[in-house]
Amino acid sequence: MNEHPLRTWRIDRRMTLKTAGKMLGMSVSQLCEIERRNAKPSAERAALIMRTTGLSIEQVLGQDH
Repeated sequence: MNEHPLRTWRIDRRMTLKTAGKMLGMSVSQLCEIERRNAKPSAERAALIMRTTGLSIEQVLGQDH
């Protein structure tokens, strides 16, 4: 399985999980679970991620593959 687009976005910007988590208002563990495709963000969190990163809803939800 390919990397989650959120992880790709974060790595491309040389951002740590901690920095990205602060930017997105979530803990490192929450962000890590989303990037591993073990969890999906809430609707509100998904909207914030989309606004912040420019990713589509499919990408944010990890349904881009």
